[in-house]
Amino acid sequence: MCIWQLSLVHGYGGVPNLREFALPPRLVLFLHCITTGSLTALAAGLGALIEHRHDHLPASVRWVLCASFAGYVVIAALAALVARPAEDTRASWTGLLGRLLPPLTVTLAVGFVGDELPSVAVVWLLAAAAVWALLGHVAQRGGHALHARMK
Repeated sequence: MCIWQLSLVHGYGGVPNLREFALPPRLVLFLHCITTGSLTALAAGLGALIEHRHDHLPASVRWVLCASFAGYVVIAALAALVARPAEDTRASWTGLLGRLLPPLTVTLAVGFVGDELPSVAVVWLLAAAAVWALLGHVAQRGGHALHARMK
């Protein structure tokens, strides 16, 4: 649900955090293809996780899940940077790092040191990372909307 909201409600063309006229259509299509590929890999990892739902995940399944979600977060970060106005660059970087660095860190940490985690814990950690990214986006958008209204 969080990934859907980031991509379709708070994004454009299926790319999370992208605004409508921020990029030429060719680049939007390219980012859309990369986003779709990462979500397809995430879905395949979740399908493979079903076989191991009561024990530890094999490293290959864990890395499919973590790498695909990390790719999604990186695309969201790039799209957010492109979508920001030039005069708001410093605030964009700090907000972006606070919003997307924790999910990326959690995802990569699970990938690297998640050998002993049960499969349920891996899913919940990735879900928490997705919720963090969405809540950070909504909070930042709310702050921008409030700041714009106050001007």
